[in-house]
Amino acid sequence: MKRISLLFLLLFAFSAQSNFAGRYYDAAIGRWLTVDPRSHLRPGLSPYNYCQNNPLNRIDPDGKIDWPLKGVQAVNKRDAPNGGYGQNNTIVRTSLWRDTDRPPGATNPHIGIDYRAAVGTPFYSLGAGTVKAIGTTSKGINYVSVQYKNGDVVRFMHIEGVSSGLGVGQQVAEGQVLGTTGSSGTKSAHLHIDATNSDGEKVNPEAINYGEKTNAEFFGDPSATTTTPPPAPSTPTEPTQDISNNTCQPDATATKKEEPK
Repeated sequence: MKRISLLFLLLFAFSAQSNFAGRYYDAAIGRWLTVDPRSHLRPGLSPYNYCQNNPLNRIDPDGKIDWPLKGVQAVNKRDAPNGGYGQNNTIVRTSLWRDTDRPPGATNPHIGIDYRAAVGTPFYSLGAGTVKAIGTTSKGINYVSVQYKNGDVVRFMHIEGVSSGLGVGQQVAEGQVLGTTGSSGTKSAHLHIDATNSDGEKVNPEAINYGEKTNAEFFGDPSATTTTPPPAPSTPTEPTQDISNNTCQPDATATKKEEPK
């Protein structure tokens, strides 16, 4: 009888938790009930943390988090020491999803995410998908969009260009280099991404797992990445004003290659 009662209590306890495939999460205390099976990939974080201790801006559907740039963790410029400069293997967000702390003239709220990226930085596909469009908007913004298996279309914007041979309708693999970042249609180089689901609704691309691997798993040994140098005082390094003023909305007048029917 004691054994049955104990089993019942355990089942009751776990039934009150949220099942995230890999482990159970207790929202009341903001902690996982078991350690993260991928905790060895992020030794600087507690194996019991949720969303890298940033639940206001992130969700963690199943423990796999991907970014379109090389790095094993992501930080917000406004929260990181020295604006995130000097941190090894770190991707820096310069503007967040639905950010309202924006400079005058910039899209507000920001329906997308901006990442610090110098001109010529490779950017990667978040998962296996199909190239949906390649082109330039009427505001001079170069972009490429990829449709992933769940139907979401993710746009990569302000890019310098796409990889040689990449075309509309082409299948791309998770982690495949799509092109290089740039400053097209904006004052300062950075990478902007946004996503639209199959119902035409804007969604947070960081809240959805389009691939099967984390950045740490894909890129392997993080020690191979160099430290981000601090900016020169006289050189602007962040997008202070998006001159397109329409970064996050589809542009009906954009020129693009014809999509397959």
